[in-house]
Amino acid sequence: MRFRYALCLIISLVLLATGCSTVGDFYEEMLPAEYIDPESYLPEGEEPSVYYSSDIASDIYFLRSNYYWILGSASYNGPNDSSLPSEIASLCKEKGARIGLYTSQYTDTRHGIISSSYSISSYSIDRYDYLVVLFVPMSLDDILYCSRVGLSTRDLETSDRISLGQNTGAYVSIVYQDSPAFYANLAPGDIITEANGVMIYDSASLDNIFNSLTSEDTIELKYVRNGIEGECSFAPLF
Repeated sequence: MRFRYALCLIISLVLLATGCSTVGDFYEEMLPAEYIDPESYLPEGEEPSVYYSSDIASDIYFLRSNYYWILGSASYNGPNDSSLPSEIASLCKEKGARIGLYTSQYTDTRHGIISSSYSISSYSIDRYDYLVVLFVPMSLDDILYCSRVGLSTRDLETSDRISLGQNTGAYVSIVYQDSPAFYANLAPGDIITEANGVMIYDSASLDNIFNSLTSEDTIELKYVRNGIEGECSFAPLF
């Protein structure tokens, strides 16, 4: 009887330490399948690349700026999980991702007691916040489109307007590697305020100008970086 209890206690502690969920239970799709070229997915029989990141924001930017799409992500809090890399590899194969990037940050230690008529045992479990991001490479058509100007922008958020002290403009979120914008030394965080003499109110107004460009055109931009106005000009790629 005591042996059976000891066995049950060990199993209970293992379940408490590992949890019953896997990274796939928290996965959320970010890019619908219809937007992805079938050739971008992980080929059957190939192994994905799984990397731990100590600076995940920078590593996500590196992959995005080198023409990768974010396929989906998972964020959750859980105990230390030594099997996480293999779980991420399995998730990559299931979703077709070629790269899995993950990080973890310690949050707290939880304590408890397991008792019965035979004995009392205590346990301590370290908990972590996990973030897992899956990537696929862009198709050639997407690379050509993104590198034509080389910028991905978004609208200013409320926090941007408060910190920057302005309400209009397009926030540069990505500058694609080896693109015209890259060599014009635009940088993430720049706020584009004018393009070819037209005031930019948001990212849509900037996209309208970019989409109307021809091979004969030059782009002239005004932007704000760290409160200082700047200008640049470059020719788009066609």
